[in-house]
Amino acid sequence: MGTEYTITAGQRRKQYTVAGSGQQGPYSFPFEVLATTDVTVYVGDTKKTLTTHYTVAIASNNTCTVTFAAGQYPSQNDVGTI
Repeated sequence: MGTEYTITAGQRRKQYTVAGSGQQGPYSFPFEVLATTDVTVYVGDTKKTLTTHYTVAIASNNTCTVTFAAGQYPSQNDVGTI
């Protein structure tokens, strides 16, 4: 049999207010994900697109960071939601 995982239902999110203009990241969040496609990013009310606007790096403990692509950085005082 394969590996078993315990999954707890619920929405998980982390919000950041960008302190300075052009902050690329990385922005970390403390919850685990299994795939980069499990992560959704918004800046303000605008949903961003994986690989177009940002990338996701998964650490060995399955926690992650989001880094914005060049030219896609949020502006000062924007609220980013992961």
